[in-house]
Amino acid sequence: MLKFNFLGKVRIENEEEDLTGKLSSKSVALLALLLMKEGKTCGRRQLMSYLWPDSTESAAKYNLRYNLWQLKKILNSEKSEETFLIVTKEECRINENFPYQCDLQQIGETDIEAVDDVARLEKLAGLFRGDFFEDWYFAGCAELDEMIILQRYNLENRKLRLFRKLARLYFDSGRSEKCLKALDVCDELDPYDERHARIRLELLMEEKKYIEADRYYHRFCRRLVRDIGAEPSQELKNLIGGERDGEEGDSGFFSVEAAGIAGVEFYYLSEVLGGLMQIPGFRLKDYLSESQIADLSSVQPLLGRPDFPSHPSRIAAGFISLICRICGSGKRLELGLKEGTAIDRVSQEILQIAEEECGNKLALRQVNVSER
Repeated sequence: MLKFNFLGKVRIENEEEDLTGKLSSKSVALLALLLMKEGKTCGRRQLMSYLWPDSTESAAKYNLRYNLWQLKKILNSEKSEETFLIVTKEECRINENFPYQCDLQQIGETDIEAVDDVARLEKLAGLFRGDFFEDWYFAGCAELDEMIILQRYNLENRKLRLFRKLARLYFDSGRSEKCLKALDVCDELDPYDERHARIRLELLMEEKKYIEADRYYHRFCRRLVRDIGAEPSQELKNLIGGERDGEEGDSGFFSVEAAGIAGVEFYYLSEVLGGLMQIPGFRLKDYLSESQIADLSSVQPLLGRPDFPSHPSRIAAGFISLICRICGSGKRLELGLKEGTAIDRVSQEILQIAEEECGNKLALRQVNVSER
């Protein structure tokens, strides 16, 4: 079967034989023009104005006749009584009875919003191998080059709609990895569209990846403000945890990733506390009494030097109170362990107690509190 691929590396083949090298660049462009036109038909004069705008009328007519002859000779199949091109004195058109496939046609004729078959949409996504007429330029053919640029824009929009639809279908069916990859494509094509951000945040929140959700939300908000002077919608703000002014401390949760040292008691939680104190809007006195803060100063230098060291049991009680009061205030708390480090035994035991008290308000990433 005759096949035309215009996205990415241009390739025209018949029965898997590559015919591209046998055709002139203008012949290939002529084919693309016919395939893009409504009814796959274009007037001869219009073709000449696209392909040979600076030539005399007689030279343009000769060039068109030659390229049409070349196409007929190379593309017609001995297996079919039909001819691929039908040419009259006034116009040229593609014979719809001639069997062929074209990536432009497959993409353009698919109603993406009406299709819920993931396999079919994935097959369509595979056709987006690159730009339309990638790396091609037709010198002296400004109108043709403008049409190519416009077609690239139209195809990019269809690609965006396609991957957005795939992302939603992947999300609804629980295929999170594929969903995130589809959203990456969407963000590359349109980094300011809240629809992509909403799906990604819903996915990350559903999987309790609050740190990732928070970081992505901040990046998205900064991008909106910096590049287009816009703010996220109230709907998106509500999704991530209510009204916020762009600082982590104003969100519906706190997230900290801290390092640990297995042999140093309280080390991990002291690092967590240090991380919390760096979050704008976080105030330790909102959750602990002065005496409890003094207890924690024994292990966290940012709180100042204590008058005398506190007993480990008081330090442990202070950390448990802090975690439980943060979670009890309506906020979520996510704690992560930095790669390549290990949590100490005391911090591990404290987190186990806190997890039992806080339930799903406390999320632990890469922190296993069941190990001893």
